[in-house]
Amino acid sequence: PRSHGARLLATLEPHAAALREARRGRAADRQEAAGATEAAGEAAGAEGEEEVLEVEDDLPKTRDDLRPQEQPAYEAMLAWKRARAKELGYNDPCVICHNRTLCELVRLLPATPAALNAVWGIGAKRIAQHGDLMLSSLLPFRADLLATRPAAKRAAKRANAAETDAQP
Repeated sequence: PRSHGARLLATLEPHAAALREARRGRAADRQEAAGATEAAGEAAGAEGEEEVLEVEDDLPKTRDDLRPQEQPAYEAMLAWKRARAKELGYNDPCVICHNRTLCELVRLLPATPAALNAVWGIGAKRIAQHGDLMLSSLLPFRADLLATRPAAKRAAKRANAAETDAQP
């Protein structure tokens, strides 16, 4: 007699190749969305705005993974999620999005609805239903979060050093 797990694996085996291919397709879509966001950020940078998406290998999954300066934005997004769920008549705010999604939002800082595709847990349906509201809820925190990023700090330090060197 085979165990339940072995029977389950045997049942799923014919579908494994299709599941792996679907996973590869989703990963490619996320990379493509990240590339589109970077291009949008570069275009915005030409207009004086900073690039807003920095894809990291180790994105936060829980509140504990966030940097201290990201906590207020996360709390605001959490309050937005609860209010949105209540507005739509849901008892469970996770119907709107998961907390992990909020963690990635405050780290990645997507600037456009298309850029939201790079965030875990967000697809076309969530973008259509909540994308603009997510972005507008994140907007008040964007400048401060961008200024505290390691890359922004290094750029500011280089600019200050260049000014110091240029002075007689």
